[in-house]
Amino acid sequence: MFYTNNRNQLRQFYYDTWQKHKTHQALNDLEKQILAIMLEHPEYQNTFENNATTSTQDFSETLGQANPFMHMGLHLAVRDQIALDQPPGIQQLFQQQLNKGQKPHDLEHQIMDILAEQLWQDTQAQKPLDMANYLENLKKTLI
Repeated sequence: MFYTNNRNQLRQFYYDTWQKHKTHQALNDLEKQILAIMLEHPEYQNTFENNATTSTQDFSETLGQANPFMHMGLHLAVRDQIALDQPPGIQQLFQQQLNKGQKPHDLEHQIMDILAEQLWQDTQAQKPLDMANYLENLKKTLI
């Protein structure tokens, strides 16, 4: 798995994945996961075409600018959480919502909103992610 706290390296990984896709090069497992999310978001694909412009761009929610890199990362996090069932119960909760007719991508977006809020709150409080509270918020919102 690829891990870095370096924003430029992380963004370059996304650009490289997109270029590999466009030139029909083989992708590793993580690149395949990222590409799947990129393909589900045509509104962000131009971002991955213009790395000279977006590699150092700061995105501001207050200015109405969604951060495509954060968005993709949250999708990856949610998909990993569901695959690993971490926190325990998220996999079952996700499946229950799918059984009710929710579309997987839309459901991921709902979960991402809750995850982002929990991350923000816990970061502000300078504490690690409160997984129990996160799962509780998921249950309250999704059920």
